[in-house]
Amino acid sequence: MTPTEVITYLEGIRWPNGVISPFRKDSKVYVHPIPNTYVCKYRNRQFTVLTNTILSGNRKNIAKWWIFIDLLVKNTPEIDIAAELQLSDTTIYGMYKTVFKAFEIVMPIHKKDLYPALRRYLARQPRTVDGIFKQLLKNRRVK
Repeated sequence: MTPTEVITYLEGIRWPNGVISPFRKDSKVYVHPIPNTYVCKYRNRQFTVLTNTILSGNRKNIAKWWIFIDLLVKNTPEIDIAAELQLSDTTIYGMYKTVFKAFEIVMPIHKKDLYPALRRYLARQPRTVDGIFKQLLKNRRVK
């Protein structure tokens, strides 16, 4: 999927009934000329689907996140995930940490235990790509 397709898909997950401002739920929202960007009338601020989520400010391409979550759901070994995404182990480790934060799971002390712990957690309750992204896209500053 292209980044634009992923953003459109994520908008459907985060806002199934239409776009809602992350700054004020009852504010009117306008479409901005920049693709996939909106403006909150109350605050007169721009926002996207990632604003105020755990993924906001993340420098990794959203399409890479899509592939990462898809491979994670398929129980792909972390070495294969790193090879597929052409990212370093440290970057993959940071992505795992983000998923741990989103699910509010206590992270293991040792880096080598991170992937097995997340795999066990996700296996307890079968997860889908949608379910994981719903958790990642939760609004962290609800008013």
